[in-house]
Amino acid sequence: MRRLRSVVPALALLAACSSGRAAVTYPDVTATAGATTASTGPASTGPASTGPVSTGPVSTGAPPACPSYRAEVRGTLPSAFTELSGWALSKRHTDVLWGHNDSGDGAVLLAVSSRDGSLLGRVTVTGATSVDWEDVATYLDAQGRAWLAVADIGDNAARRSEVSLVLVPEPDLSATAVAAAGTVTVRWADGPHDAEAIIADPITGDVIVVGKRFADARRVSIDRIPAAALAPGASVTSEKLGTFDVPDGEQYGPTSASIDAAGTTIGLGFYARTMVWARPPGRSIAATILGGTPCTVDTGTGQYESLAIDDDGTLLVATEGRSVPLRAFVPTGRPVS
Repeated sequence: MRRLRSVVPALALLAACSSGRAAVTYPDVTATAGATTASTGPASTGPASTGPVSTGPVSTGAPPACPSYRAEVRGTLPSAFTELSGWALSKRHTDVLWGHNDSGDGAVLLAVSSRDGSLLGRVTVTGATSVDWEDVATYLDAQGRAWLAVADIGDNAARRSEVSLVLVPEPDLSATAVAAAGTVTVRWADGPHDAEAIIADPITGDVIVVGKRFADARRVSIDRIPAAALAPGASVTSEKLGTFDVPDGEQYGPTSASIDAAGTTIGLGFYARTMVWARPPGRSIAATILGGTPCTVDTGTGQYESLAIDDDGTLLVATEGRSVPLRAFVPTGRPVS
């Protein structure tokens, strides 16, 4: 199992509240607290192991006091990532990211070190196809086994009547091939649309999908695929939980998403920023995003399509392209004043 570091410092900073809008420029990055605008449609989640989860949007009151982040370049990613399109931290191996390329590379997973970006493994997923892989999430099942859910959900033309999650048992780093357990066929509640961001909720077991674009380009859907549907061969129509307004300055909705191992820090990645929410106890992911106030981290220019959140709140991001940097934004423990 991967090492679990304390999440308390990051959570304390994100959950703290100040009396007004907070914006501070740091030596490396600016973090800003700002409101989330949302349509508050119905939202629900499956049963939580820690007690009931409230499904309605929640107002967190004053904007949070955002932590400061130290920007790091940890290394250069291998050239095997020709068009990195998603990654997630391993549930079996310490400091390992599982990632994949966009469409055109086949059903292949690449393992890299989250410390320096070095290549640790290349695994072909047999019994699976890649129409348009856009993100991946890692999770543990009820028996404690580690899985990857690869999101074959890209749909630029909004023409796919069905998309899918490819369920893969997390392989050894020495493996060269792994057999997919099967796929979950998904139909969107509001019809075909493009999406590139998924989160596997470690508290409820549900998979949450945030759209990238829809007919209304400034508003995208948040959908739930229930934990009970994460079974090979399952077919499900998603539950639409609400709609999320695309932030000013961004052309599209999120291109990546992540959650920490404790299920308490949520992130949505865009081309030039990452938005981070502290999840209150008893609240669903959708309710936190739709009703909460995020901290915004300026990750710089480039087409960022990969986000992972480590146990200490560190944001691990990278852009598309060959031999690109592995960037980390590390909470320093110094809140915005």
